[in-house]
Amino acid sequence: EINRLRLTLSTLETQRDGLVRERDIQRSRASPVRRLPVELLGDIFGLWETNQCLSQYLCRFCLFHMTQTCSLWKKVCHSRPEFWTDICVHFDSMYDIAYSDGLYSTKAGSLIALLESYLSRSKSLPLTI
Repeated sequence: EINRLRLTLSTLETQRDGLVRERDIQRSRASPVRRLPVELLGDIFGLWETNQCLSQYLCRFCLFHMTQTCSLWKKVCHSRPEFWTDICVHFDSMYDIAYSDGLYSTKAGSLIALLESYLSRSKSLPLTI
């Protein structure tokens, strides 16, 4: 009898966890930021991005962080070539953390992958280094 009740309890907990995940997904879809027009969201990101090279720490890959937030933000950032025209490189720290293929690594060679990402995403716009 106890084993049957444990099995029933386990099944109910699994179902509850699934419902909680589904509820969270539905809540995120109803989030006010998702109701903003994509163009407006891009303009907001543009205002944020132009003010981020305030320090070495804030400058490092801040745009890449935005693209990893969710698929919508990634789509918005990748659709705006002007976001990718200012390349900020701190050579004194390039050996600490580098970005490549969506992951951070400690290899300085990843700087090339980072620069290639900026070059391809900036399309034909002039670059500032």
